[in-house]
Amino acid sequence: MADRYEYYNQGDDTFASVNAEVWMGQTFTPATAHKITSVKLKLYRYGSPGQLTVGIRATDGSGHPTGEDLCSGTIDGNGLTTNAAGVWYEITLGAGYNLDADTKYAIVARALDGSSANCVRWRYDDGDATFEGGNGEYSNTFGESWGAYPTSDFMFENWGEPLVTAPTVTTQAVSDIGTTTATGNGNITDNGGENCTRRGFCYMVGTSGDPTTADSVAYDDGSFGTGAYTKGLTGLSPGTNYRVRAYAVNSAGIGYGTTVQILTKPAAPTNVAATDGVHTDKVVITWTKSTGATGYQVYRDGAPLGWLGDVATYDDTGADAPTITPGTADASDGLYQAHVALSLSGQSANNGTTHTYKVRAKNATGESVDSETNTGYRGVGALTYQWQRSAADSDADYSNIPGATTASYNDTGAPADGSGRYYRCVENATGAAQQISAVDRGYRIPIPVPVADGDLIGIAIIRKS
Repeated sequence: MADRYEYYNQGDDTFASVNAEVWMGQTFTPATAHKITSVKLKLYRYGSPGQLTVGIRATDGSGHPTGEDLCSGTIDGNGLTTNAAGVWYEITLGAGYNLDADTKYAIVARALDGSSANCVRWRYDDGDATFEGGNGEYSNTFGESWGAYPTSDFMFENWGEPLVTAPTVTTQAVSDIGTTTATGNGNITDNGGENCTRRGFCYMVGTSGDPTTADSVAYDDGSFGTGAYTKGLTGLSPGTNYRVRAYAVNSAGIGYGTTVQILTKPAAPTNVAATDGVHTDKVVITWTKSTGATGYQVYRDGAPLGWLGDVATYDDTGADAPTITPGTADASDGLYQAHVALSLSGQSANNGTTHTYKVRAKNATGESVDSETNTGYRGVGALTYQWQRSAADSDADYSNIPGATTASYNDTGAPADGSGRYYRCVENATGAAQQISAVDRGYRIPIPVPVADGDLIGIAIIRKS
């Protein structure tokens, strides 16, 4: 629906004739920019003037009409009333024209088939007109030159519609920022005079500059008035800075919101590897860094081990240590005259518990998902042995047997008289806690004592029950 803008429609007390040679005009100054689509003039005819052409023209520095019509329309002058009081007639101005605010324009009327005896008469207020922003104009030279009626104004009304301008759009903070996706949030606060045909977001990689629709876009097409809207952004790169802003489109152009900055979450680290027994004091976990990450956290069996900086390796000294199974000691009971035979069975050095590791990355936006997992464990050194013997025939007061550092050993230092001793083996392996075997009692066969006549005395053999 058209709106009425500038007009003067009161106080008409006379007329001016319009024909082929004599043209009439009325200047006016729009208070607001708009599209003029028609004018209404108060007219009547004298004779048969033929077609009346009405156009809108610019004005020169003196305020007179100049140049060609910016838009124009016609009406059949022979169909106008002959009543001298005149009637208001609407002349549609073709496609119309966009008028600027505070700029003077002119309505120009001429009847190119008319004459002084066949003319259109345009009613006006002579002498005491009160219209501001313009005045009546006349030309007796087929529109070539113009003069002013400085105190007179023709009856006219300027009809049109608001100009369609590019939409006004705002950009809100981007939400749901993930590794490769995010959600844009925008608002069309003014559709510019007509519904928008497209709304969405444009975005580009970087930390400066404003993206346009020539960059990456995500949008919906339709008919959109004012209001908030969202759109998913997909295909983003992990750990990457983006510039994002909302936009909307109507027939007048593109309206952009302000640009906001986002950083996508990093992708999970790749190539996670944990050492398998390489080290006795730790498990070393390594990974390939994620783009845009500023920190990493290792998880052992699902438990976080604390955030690290921008690194690609971690020494897990808290992984379970290797262990020693001490086994069972055995000491011979009177089997040998020269020694007590010592041996172990069931002993072993065991790797640490196998743990499952994964790694996460993070940046200022948040954490990545979990990496793939890998298992690792602490290794163990070779077993070493140190046999010990009690000082007397009791399970106490042990000391090392010099040189007794193998799993099997013949103790030639045991008492020759067959007295019993208790034995145990102290076992060590790098990375593992020291272990001591269970004790066992053993003794040698007593050495016979010769008598004076060369005969042997009897020997009592005591065996363990």
